[in-house]
Amino acid sequence: MPDNNLAQIKSDGTFGRLPDLTKLDFRNNGILVIEDNAFDGAANIQELLLDRNLLQTITDKMFFGLHSLTVLSLADNKIKCITPGAFDHLTMLNTLRLEGNPLECTCHLAWLGAWLRARHLAPDAVCHAPQPLHAANIHHLETADFKCTPEDKGCLAPDYCPAQCTCTGTVVRCSRAQLTTLPANIPRQTTELYLESNEITSISAEQVRHLTQLQRLDLSNNRISVLANHTFQGLSKLSTLIVSYNRLRCVQRDALKGLTQLRVLSLHGNNISMLADGVFRDLESISHVALGSNPLYCDCGLRWLSEWVRSAGEYVEPGIARCADPPTMRDKLLLSTQTSAFTCRGKPPAEVVSKCDRCYNSPCLNGGVCAPTASGGFECACARGFHGETCQHQIDACYGSPCANGQCQLLEEGRFHCSCEAGYTGVRCEVNIDDCAGHRCQNNATCLDKLEGYTCKCAPGYMGTSLV
Repeated sequence: MPDNNLAQIKSDGTFGRLPDLTKLDFRNNGILVIEDNAFDGAANIQELLLDRNLLQTITDKMFFGLHSLTVLSLADNKIKCITPGAFDHLTMLNTLRLEGNPLECTCHLAWLGAWLRARHLAPDAVCHAPQPLHAANIHHLETADFKCTPEDKGCLAPDYCPAQCTCTGTVVRCSRAQLTTLPANIPRQTTELYLESNEITSISAEQVRHLTQLQRLDLSNNRISVLANHTFQGLSKLSTLIVSYNRLRCVQRDALKGLTQLRVLSLHGNNISMLADGVFRDLESISHVALGSNPLYCDCGLRWLSEWVRSAGEYVEPGIARCADPPTMRDKLLLSTQTSAFTCRGKPPAEVVSKCDRCYNSPCLNGGVCAPTASGGFECACARGFHGETCQHQIDACYGSPCANGQCQLLEEGRFHCSCEAGYTGVRCEVNIDDCAGHRCQNNATCLDKLEGYTCKCAPGYMGTSLV
């Protein structure tokens, strides 16, 4: 299959269904990724050609299952690093080609030289970096030649365990790591992810959408203020979600969309006052929702929640959540208070509504137009002449002295006008007025332009007053 446009080789069991296959030719395809265990079951393949692709990292499970492989050609890729042990299970290997790759010969690749020498493999493999080892044949280098700087992070696969975390099997623990955001490269096979007691301020779909095997996510004791729409969509196996003791003021209506297997949801100890009708509609398997220690505003807008708690099953909300306002509902339990008591007598306070509708209080000043953002914040489109997060600053059109040879005068809406000094013109007084236009120099004299006038440079044999 050479000269096709295969971006990746997936681990979908394809080669296990072809037991008689002995050779695979994937040369010149543009392959970026070979998933772990992609060749599992291909026990009879003897020759694998992957030259002229775009592979960057060779992992220890990339060629797992190729027990009969004798020839592996990886020439002319983009390989920078190779995980220790990547070739150890290829016990029949007698030909390995690595030339034409930008190998980074840091301490993390120190194992490779001795390994290749012992097996007489890849005789033409050379280093690309660091500079002192550029073009050096790896066979000729000793282990001590492979050095690291503090910035070298090693030869790590795309889904390695983040540096701030510890990984045991499919359980990833990043607790109390002083994180301000979710770490990159959380393994896609993760089933349990613990991020409690950090300083994380937000979580987005882009950060977790690859964690399709995730069953438990603990984000407690962080600083998250909003759960935005579709944050967890695609995490269909998630059964426990803990976001207690954060700064949650808003859970958007579609924030929990797709969590059909969720059994435990903890929103305890936050700043939630209102929840949109339907926010729990996909929670088909829910058995426990913790809403205690939230300032719930129990008017008609939360009547649906009272009904849902009663209909969702026995003790889904165990009788802890209480109303904070309005005054007639203060301290009443969500579970036991009659649904008919959830009534509206006027609009909720602005500080309640604005928790999810950040434009409710008209935060944009000086005629700016407010627009909500998908993450639960807002943006201001400022009127002409103003700038800033809330359009709070008037634009100083004269900032930076735009008039080259004149005085800047402020006009309305952030505009300016330049009053030019004598002898200059132009929008920014950048043009010296040509006083030689229409000059009176005679007898082939040369006119020399000056500020507010000119002089005549007389030709030989002539003289006279030249100052004008």
